[in-house]
Amino acid sequence: MDKNSYDEVIPSGDKTVMEEDTVMGKLSSGYINRAAHELPKQGKRAPWQVTNNYLEDRKSLKNAKFEDGILHFHKRSEANERKPKLVS
Repeated sequence: MDKNSYDEVIPSGDKTVMEEDTVMGKLSSGYINRAAHELPKQGKRAPWQVTNNYLEDRKSLKNAKFEDGILHFHKRSEANERKPKLVS
């Protein structure tokens, strides 16, 4: 993102492959349960499934192609134009 001066990336995946489980996986602490409705969800398969495995993540991300049609990258000027104006 730095190389291309991107400020924001937004995924737009197929909702049919989305899990109800959050990216926190099977963790069940009270603060996680209370915030579950606000946490990002994960997918049923890679690359959208959280493994919580550093070595696997490192291996898969090292050679990953990020311009896949699912991730949409934006520069700050583009991102600011899409944000709603707040009225006081």
